[in-house]
Amino acid sequence: MVWSTSRGLGLILVLCAFALPASASAMAAPASPEAGLVTAARAASVLPPIRHVFVIIDENESDSTTFGSASPAPYLSKTLVSQGAYLPNYYAVGHNSLDNYIAMVSGQAPNPQTSGDCPTFKNFPADSMDAAGQENGQGCAYPADVPTIMSQLDAAHLTWRAYEDGMGVDPARESSTCGHPPVGAPDNTELGESAAPFDEYATRHDPFVYFHYVIDNSTECNANVVALNRLPTDLQRVATTPNYVFITPDLCNDGHDSPCKDGVGAGGLTQADQFLQTWVPKILASPAYRQDGLLIITFDESVGDDRACCGEQPGPYDAINGIQPGGGGPGGGDVGAVLLSRYIKPETVAAPSYNHYSMLGTVEDLFGLRRIADAVGATAFGSDVFTNPVTASQIKALLSRELAPSGKAAKIGALLRNHGYKLRLRALEAGRLLVRWYALGHRRSRSLIATATVRFPVAGTTTAKVRLTGAGRRLLRRSHSVKLLAQETFTAASSGASAVAASRRVKLRT
Repeated sequence: MVWSTSRGLGLILVLCAFALPASASAMAAPASPEAGLVTAARAASVLPPIRHVFVIIDENESDSTTFGSASPAPYLSKTLVSQGAYLPNYYAVGHNSLDNYIAMVSGQAPNPQTSGDCPTFKNFPADSMDAAGQENGQGCAYPADVPTIMSQLDAAHLTWRAYEDGMGVDPARESSTCGHPPVGAPDNTELGESAAPFDEYATRHDPFVYFHYVIDNSTECNANVVALNRLPTDLQRVATTPNYVFITPDLCNDGHDSPCKDGVGAGGLTQADQFLQTWVPKILASPAYRQDGLLIITFDESVGDDRACCGEQPGPYDAINGIQPGGGGPGGGDVGAVLLSRYIKPETVAAPSYNHYSMLGTVEDLFGLRRIADAVGATAFGSDVFTNPVTASQIKALLSRELAPSGKAAKIGALLRNHGYKLRLRALEAGRLLVRWYALGHRRSRSLIATATVRFPVAGTTTAKVRLTGAGRRLLRRSHSVKLLAQETFTAASSGASAVAASRRVKLRT
């Protein structure tokens, strides 16, 4: 094990041999939709000091398909699950798409217009907000006084940006920044497949342009609602990476279409997984993520599933409009979610139930913002997701047991036959591990006999070989016993992290 003191939180590298689970679905039995109902205050007290949140939303899949043993998305369902936390009981709040996206950034409940994906970009009636902060009528473009995560971040002097894949590919259809229909006009991104076969941007998957707070300020909207190709430049430095990053793949890359309407992409979960394989490593390698980031990957809605969790109720418009959202709703079914962070232990499975309001509430808690609309009272991700800090004494105690080989593996003959020693390493955050073995001689002299350098671009598990040096092989061949000093030094990739070292002495025998 190795521990980093960066920001007061721990990192563990466990040196042991073990087998990873065959699938994330086997890790824990799903809980009932109502499991895990606790107050927001319970979770807020355990949230780590995350200051950069990245959100990626895919489309229209059930948890049982995405994370099942036969998932067409192995990168998401296996690779990323093994690196972070899997939430098997994470629920959407409605059907179809737009009502879920709106909920993620504002806590506004579905209404008949947003549940129908707003084919016409229609305003809400004036003065329709109730005492709980919910718009009590029908509409698509929310009044400027409706609180959102965007207005909250602006007020707190924090930054946000939405990165929309494909926006502006066809400039005749929508702008490459702040792309949306004129108020009162039809949404031409919902026209037939032949209308723009190579422009797969969908306004209904871009919740930011449904708020007058954003679109009425054209300067801010053009600066903050941008095409995805802007992201790599922004990720280069902490200072240019927004505190809140929302990424919407296009209709091909989010799995919505299968096959893609351009006639090239396969679409479905296979295409969505390929998109994640391209973009997630860029995020995980960014200085902002490595310093204090959280990545959330989930889906807007499930398929053939109207279940809800967490006490969700129809919005206040229901009594006026006489219908419920989500078909049989309320609820958009179990979609599952994956979270990655240096503050999350790999292979975590969080069984309590969460939904899109939980995600919004968590983001607000992380940034010290007041809860809004249906995020009020929602259960934030808590200690079941985030890793509790560990003490240096705990880490060093475990290090001393696992730094060097023991038993048959500590035999000189075995080390020579294998040209060294294999270690199974598990890291809770990105960083670099240096392993150095020294043979101790007379008068405190020592000679380097084996080395390994292991880089962890993200948290995860790997096998590393501590390889004998030429001098080490020669010394072991002529020795019946060797006094070994095994040393490890770990330096976290996060900014300002201090190197932490541990050592142990053992005796190698023939």
